[in-house]
Amino acid sequence: MNEAERVYWGLQQFVFAAKFAVCCQNEIIDSSVFQSKCTLNIDSDVTFDIPEWDAFNQSELVKSALNQMMISLGACSIAVDEALSIRNGNSSYKNWAATPSDLNSLREIMFLIRSAYAHKMPDVHWHISGARTTALYKVNTPDGLVEFDANGKHGTKLELSHFGGLKGYINLVNYASDLLK
Repeated sequence: MNEAERVYWGLQQFVFAAKFAVCCQNEIIDSSVFQSKCTLNIDSDVTFDIPEWDAFNQSELVKSALNQMMISLGACSIAVDEALSIRNGNSSYKNWAATPSDLNSLREIMFLIRSAYAHKMPDVHWHISGARTTALYKVNTPDGLVEFDANGKHGTKLELSHFGGLKGYINLVNYASDLLK
């Protein structure tokens, strides 16, 4: 898998989870689908019986779908950070401070999102240390400016609004994809 394919895989996971959440919110997918007993088969090799789940309702389904979307955001961020690192070497605050380019800012933001997921699952909080704690990262993507102000974020809950909401996040991932083509 090359770097562009890694980013595509990450974005595909995120978009699938987002669409699944929308289907659950709009009751296109009903919680009753998840209540009955079922069997999971993986590669005709592994079988896992999943018991009946009577207490699962639509509210729980929507909550779970939104959680899956946020987990997929973490997976996508890991894929993007890894792809950028393969192509450009590991992200570094020193590199960003010396050259605060769009690429270096993108790399720092993705690294920090990745770090938040690595250090604080499932309740994702920012894990920002050292000089990064006061940095203001700006990425001029083809679809608009995305900013992440790390000041005061360490230890706080990761929120999409910290880096431009869903639109800002998609802009970052698309920009990474463009850079890796």
